[in-house]
Amino acid sequence: YQTTQKPKEAISVLKEGTKLDSTNLNIKNELAKSYYDNKEFGKAILIYDQILIKDNSNLGVMYNKALAYQGAKNFKSAETIYKNLSKEVLSFI
Repeated sequence: YQTTQKPKEAISVLKEGTKLDSTNLNIKNELAKSYYDNKEFGKAILIYDQILIKDNSNLGVMYNKALAYQGAKNFKSAETIYKNLSKEVLSFI
């Protein structure tokens, strides 16, 4: 559904998936992306927070959370995450 630009349908299917397997972080990540695509930034951020509790070193999720904050016009929170991400990336170099 995501590839066909139907985030509402994707949300419906992925919510069912999280009911069947509430520990699957991939399903949660796809659900958060679908909320983002549907401009439901607050819901996306909440799910990204859930994922980061279980996998706090996932740079992709951190980046997507920053994008969601940016979409929600919470630029201060987005900037904080971007700064932390740049430190993380520089530590690998």
